[in-house]
Amino acid sequence: MAADSYIRLICEEEEKGSDVILDGEYKGKCPVDITTKPGAHRLEVVTKKDGKYKFVYSTDVPLGAGVAQRIELPKPPGYAQPPEWDSFWARRTPFPVLMRSVAAGSPVAKAELAQNYLADAKGCYFLLIMPEEMRPSVTSWSGACKGGAGSGPGDLVWSADGHAEYGRLSGNFVQGKIEGKGRQFFHNGEVYEGTFVAGQQRGQGSQLYANGDRYEGEFQDWKTTVKGVLIKKNGDRYEGEFRAGQMNGKGVLIGADGTRTAGKFQQNKYIGPE
Repeated sequence: MAADSYIRLICEEEEKGSDVILDGEYKGKCPVDITTKPGAHRLEVVTKKDGKYKFVYSTDVPLGAGVAQRIELPKPPGYAQPPEWDSFWARRTPFPVLMRSVAAGSPVAKAELAQNYLADAKGCYFLLIMPEEMRPSVTSWSGACKGGAGSGPGDLVWSADGHAEYGRLSGNFVQGKIEGKGRQFFHNGEVYEGTFVAGQQRGQGSQLYANGDRYEGEFQDWKTTVKGVLIKKNGDRYEGEFRAGQMNGKGVLIGADGTRTAGKFQQNKYIGPE
């Protein structure tokens, strides 16, 4: 069996007491000594500033067996630019790791849990990222609960913004997140049918919008260019590239009257030929 490895994290006075996370798991307050297994690790330091948790340091730490490494928290933080996360809306710590950190008393883990998950009346958690001011709440869950999170096939219904059934998710859940093929319905008539990965729309699918438009094609995060077809209620049809939910990139727009415009598009506007 390989010998354990060690990390000693040193911080300046301003960052003392910051939360230290290794591979998504809470390890205590800075300064701290950490015992871990050999291999590649992700070390993060989080502090609360201006009422929000912010990542002030993040680095990859490769460790050999029996190796001890001393790390001094840089001042200023070792970022070419400020980290993207001012909150935990985009963070995805594995649920079992997150709950262990919550049990260990990590305020960072508690903030992430509160931002990303909702629990039903029985204390079963589900990934539902919604603004707090919309007052979201789980109305019902028809499936099983395993390890504190929704598990297996079922229908999840939640209320928000004064609507008793704001939305509904139907499909298979893993650790509180819908996975694989599923269906998402909203009170305004929007419907998504397709694949989910870790609770998010990913891969092939189709979406009917409240205004009557329909999109069929790829789904990814809004920073990634995808390909698909947008069929508008007025009969116009666009085939090509999308980014951030808009016509962005190469494509062709076929009007309801048969006119055809091919070239480059930016923010839903034709900007010229390729």
